[in-house]
Amino acid sequence: MNIIEILWKLGWDILSFNEDGEYKIQLGHDRQLKDGYSQDKYLVRVNDVSFNGFGDLVVTFTEVGTGNCFDAYEYRNMDKEELFT
Repeated sequence: MNIIEILWKLGWDILSFNEDGEYKIQLGHDRQLKDGYSQDKYLVRVNDVSFNGFGDLVVTFTEVGTGNCFDAYEYRNMDKEELFT
């Protein structure tokens, strides 16, 4: 699994990425159905890759420019409802 696959699992469409590890993304179709339609685009990067106390992979993303936490992924066989939160 790579970062692009993780962003897809979180419901994002990847528009582009660069050598600095920045990903331009927007809401994917399934996430738009849940969260509402939006054409907003975001520039994000991986903030942290770690493992929780159970050994599950955790990846957090921050928005470039603001440094604010943007989204997070925890690999523990999350169902679709948990992924889009």
